[in-house]
Amino acid sequence: MDEIASLPPVTKKPALPVLTPTPKDWLFLAFVVLLGGSSFSGIRIAVETAPPAVVGAGRLWVAAIFLTIYMFATGRRFPPLLEQGRPSPAWAFAIAIAATGYSVPMFLFPFAQQSVSSLLAGIYMAFMPLVTVVLAALFADEPLTRNKILGTLLGLTGVMALILPAFPADGLNASVIAQLALIIATTGYAISSVMMRRAPQVAARSFGAMVLVCAAILLTPFAIHTYVESAASVSGASMAAIFYLGVLPTGLSTICIIHMIRSAGASFLAVANYVTPGAAIIFGIVLFHEVLTGWHVLGLATILCGVFVAQPGPVLSLIQRLKSPRSDRNLTP
Repeated sequence: MDEIASLPPVTKKPALPVLTPTPKDWLFLAFVVLLGGSSFSGIRIAVETAPPAVVGAGRLWVAAIFLTIYMFATGRRFPPLLEQGRPSPAWAFAIAIAATGYSVPMFLFPFAQQSVSSLLAGIYMAFMPLVTVVLAALFADEPLTRNKILGTLLGLTGVMALILPAFPADGLNASVIAQLALIIATTGYAISSVMMRRAPQVAARSFGAMVLVCAAILLTPFAIHTYVESAASVSGASMAAIFYLGVLPTGLSTICIIHMIRSAGASFLAVANYVTPGAAIIFGIVLFHEVLTGWHVLGLATILCGVFVAQPGPVLSLIQRLKSPRSDRNLTP
C-alpha cells in the first residue's frame, strides 16, 4: 500500500496519551485499505495502453494538484525554498523522499504489472515494513532485536515462496524481473519512510504536497519521452484509471491518513499493512478473475507473520486502545 508507506511526517510534539479509535477512525481505516487495495487494479487498467512512466507521472500530477488545493484551502502554505540564502532542508528532504518513495515506486509498480497480476503486486507491499525495520536499524539508530531479525527472515522466506516458482530452468523471465522490480519499489517506500523520521518539522499537509509536486516533476521527463511515442494508443480507460489513481488512492487517501493520525495515532494506521494486501487480492479476483495460488497464500501468510514478529506493537497497541478510555486529541497535521 504505497500511500500509507510514504506518509508525510507530523510536527513533533511531546508524547500524547493513548488514543482509542472511534467509529469514524475505523471508517477512515476501511476507506484507506479499500483505496490502497484498489490502486493495483487501477494500475492494471492504466498499463493496458499507457506506458509505466506516463501512469506514474500522471498519477502524481493529479495527486499533487489535489493535495496542494487542499493544503491552501485549509490554511497551510509551502515553506520557503531558501533559508538564510541556502536551500531549505525541508525541500531537500522532500526531493529525496519524492525520488525514493514516489517517483521510482510509481514507475516500477506499473512496469511490473505489465507482467504480473495486481494481486501479486499487492502482496509484495506487505514486505515493506520489514525492509523498514532493517533500514531503521542501519540508518536511524533503532536496535535490530532478536524478534526483528527473526521477523525479517520470515519475511524473506515469504518472498522466496512468491518468486521462486516463477524462476524458469533457463534463467530470468518477465515475471521474475517484474517481481524484482516490486522488491525494489517496496524498498524505495521503506527508504523514504526512514528518511521521514529525520525530516524537519513541517505540517503534514504542506509536506505531503511538497513531496508530490517534487515527485511529479522528477518523473515528468521520462513520461514525456514515452508518451510522445505512444500518445495515439492511450485509451480513455487508461486515462480514467490514471485520474482515479491520482485523486483517490494517492490524493484523498493521504488526506484520510492525515486525519486518522491526528485522531487515532500512527500505530493505528499501521494495522492497514496487514489488511491492504487482502483487499488487493479481492479486487484482483473479483475484477479480473486473477488466480490466487497456494504459493501466494503461503508467501503472504509468512510475510505477515514476519511483520507481526518484528513489529507486534501496532496490533497489540490496537487491542489495548480498544480497552482504554479515549483521550483528548491535540495533534496538529
